[in-house]
Amino acid sequence: WVAFTSDGRLEGEGPCNKFRGSFELDGESLRVHSGTMQAGACPVGEGMPNPGVATVAENLILAPFISDSLFDVDFGDGELLLSVGNLRLVFQQDDG
Repeated sequence: WVAFTSDGRLEGEGPCNKFRGSFELDGESLRVHSGTMQAGACPVGEGMPNPGVATVAENLILAPFISDSLFDVDFGDGELLLSVGNLRLVFQQDDG
């Protein structure tokens, strides 16, 4: 998950790691500023049989959120679409 706050902070969590940083939204661009990632224990179990592989995949996805990155932004049907390089991420709002 990823949360964007009204004061320009972002934080999120994957299966293994947590991260936080800051951002600026300017029209159709989202600039993420260098942040931090906190390594956590990667669970082993159904859907994640090899924590090493899971960590590599997760790091590829999280890397743009902990470095200076410029995402292209698009809003779909209740979705936020972020693209940077070859990475395209689709987020759905959680009203809970």
